[in-house]
Amino acid sequence: MMRSITCTLGAEVKMRAVSWQEHIAAGHTPVRRDFRTCQEACALDAHHRCQKLPPKAGVLSVDISEPFKATPDLQKKKAKYLLVASFTRPARKQDGEEEEIPEVPDDAPEIDDPDAEDEDQVVESEGQPKEDQKENPKDDPQEEIEERREMRIEVTKLCEPLASRSQEDVLRAIINMYMRLRADGHIVTQLHSDRGAEFRSKSLEKWCMSHTILQTYTPGDHPQMNGRPEATVQHLKAAIRRTLHGSRAPFERWPIAARFINEKLRQKQVDKEKKSPPFLGKGFGDLES
Repeated sequence: MMRSITCTLGAEVKMRAVSWQEHIAAGHTPVRRDFRTCQEACALDAHHRCQKLPPKAGVLSVDISEPFKATPDLQKKKAKYLLVASFTRPARKQDGEEEEIPEVPDDAPEIDDPDAEDEDQVVESEGQPKEDQKENPKDDPQEEIEERREMRIEVTKLCEPLASRSQEDVLRAIINMYMRLRADGHIVTQLHSDRGAEFRSKSLEKWCMSHTILQTYTPGDHPQMNGRPEATVQHLKAAIRRTLHGSRAPFERWPIAARFINEKLRQKQVDKEKKSPPFLGKGFGDLES
């Protein structure tokens, strides 16, 4: 069946049904719901939703940024890439946790508290003193079952400039990150990354096995499962730009800026943040010596 309509230009336009052969010859355009190939091509993968459970502690997730301009780094070397990592660790102070009361030495002087009540005069509703109540095992607070609380997890950000994406350079940078975390008192139990060739080397696999570290990978078609280091890449790149713009330094100084940010993050994460001179300012020192 054919219909004719009048277009805006006044010319007559004829419409007719497109045959299957013409639809295939047109590259399946427009999409037809009654064509199996069109339906299969329009299929979507399952939605990637964040898990509701807290993240696992002791996981070191790593990723490599896109190449930067090759510029001088420390020890007369050049850097072109940036290896970033995010490490999950239990928070030092959990929610609802009370601060520890320091022990009082034996030779400390006694101070009378005027607001303190005399325990001998305190009587419960039943007419029994407090001392008698403590002897009841049912009222012993140590016998009470604590409610289950979720552990709060914090994320530690790390970065390391790389000269190349070679397996040797990546392994050396991961070892440096591991030693830094161990020096701060953290335990790494898992190394997570994508399926890049630099992360699937025999040398890295052998090193993980010798240190009892579980090495895991994301599926090739699911980069969202390594989203934590990808977000860290964007965070560190923005921090590098702010540091360079704030000091009016050229972009060629980005490796030094990355190491400066890395050290500032470490001081903040170990609660030992010190007042340091601004980047490339007075008192900064010659980092390239």
